[in-house]
Amino acid sequence: MDIKYFQNKEIDRNKWDACIQSSLQQMPYAYSWYLDIAADNWDAVVVNNYEAVFPLPWKKKWGVRYVYPPFFIQQLGLFSSKDYDYTVIDSVLKEVTKHFKFMELYLNCFDEPSCEVVLRKNFELNLNASISDLRQNYSENTRRNIKKAEGVSLHIQKAIFAGKIIEMFKKGRGAQLKTLDNDDYKRFEKILQACEQRSAVQLYEVYTLEGELCAGACLLKTASRLVFIFSGNTDEGRKSGAMHFLIDYMIKEYAGREMIFDFEGSNDENLARFYQSFSAENKPYSFVKINNLRFPVNLFK
Repeated sequence: MDIKYFQNKEIDRNKWDACIQSSLQQMPYAYSWYLDIAADNWDAVVVNNYEAVFPLPWKKKWGVRYVYPPFFIQQLGLFSSKDYDYTVIDSVLKEVTKHFKFMELYLNCFDEPSCEVVLRKNFELNLNASISDLRQNYSENTRRNIKKAEGVSLHIQKAIFAGKIIEMFKKGRGAQLKTLDNDDYKRFEKILQACEQRSAVQLYEVYTLEGELCAGACLLKTASRLVFIFSGNTDEGRKSGAMHFLIDYMIKEYAGREMIFDFEGSNDENLARFYQSFSAENKPYSFVKINNLRFPVNLFK
């Protein structure tokens, strides 16, 4: 097996994106144009003339390059139309360690490679069923919240720009987070613009009867996967069941297709319970940390 490390300038973008498009994983984060925006820099490991690819976002600090997980990319790892086992991932990681002494990776697999792995939760719903069958598997609380939203006449409309949804998030849950700054939000807007150019995103807004925006969401799209990447909610939205109403609407829109609704998380117990209430199943992925830095630099990481 031919496994090679490629600098960004050496990557054939057409072959790369063709590999991602035909891959079993079908995740939007791995397309070259997505990585160009989301990552500060990225290189890659390529297997057998783009039979499989492994993107590597990286930064540099104190003169040391290291692999890191960018915001708005839940997981990367090995992408291929073939179903490789973890021994191939091990071989790829060994090649990566020749070029990086420190790595934090979220991998789109949970077979254990030969390094320490922490499993993280990700909930997915197979949409290959009628909406009536899918709804039968919702929790009673979810069905009750959907009826509540219908009772107060919430309505949903498609949006072109994500600005209102992002601002709603920033005023709500975003105000409690210190990890995202204005530059991160601007970067996310650029990602959505690039997705819009490729018909790879759908934006939704939920309004009250009085015309007040109370919830919204951004849904990334590939041929077989919908990724619930970002959402916002107000106090009124939470009281009226707006997010339950919106997710049900999105599920209904794509029900009966060979697609996966990817809730993109979460290890947070409350969010996990919320996603499970739509009968989503946990499909775990791996967090891998490799620290081969020399003492004392390794102590800082």
